Amino acid sequence: MLARIILTERHVKTDPETGARTPKAEAFLPYKWVELSVIRHRELDETELWEIARGIAELRQKTLIGRGDFAARSARARGLDVVPAEGAGLPKNHADVINWPAEKPAQLLLAAEIASAAEFVAPR
Repeated sequence: MLARIILTERHVKTDPETGARTPKAEAFLPYKWVELSVIRHRELDETELWEIARGIAELRQKTLIGRGDFAARSARARGLDVVPAEGAGLPKNHADVINWPAEKPAQLLLAAEIASAAEFVAPR
């Protein structure tokens, strides 16, 4: 499992009838570079995942909204790959989702497909 840390409310939609929250496609768009930063659940418990998420929010001076959790196979099934990217300044279990197309419309289509398979997890 992978966790995309969500730091803005506009990346989450709330069902007006049920109150259920789901991540939007925009939460899964690669930023300026054609890669998407995620945290691998591997060997982490919920407490450790949230510690990493809070650290990312603090570093970026943003409010932690939640996580968008999705299976690596959701990305790989769409021609993307997940590669570990740990090192100086990066959180434990950091990885990048790579092989995104360069064009934003194509990125948004893939992001929407990943979002539809993702689960929103609120901070604990």
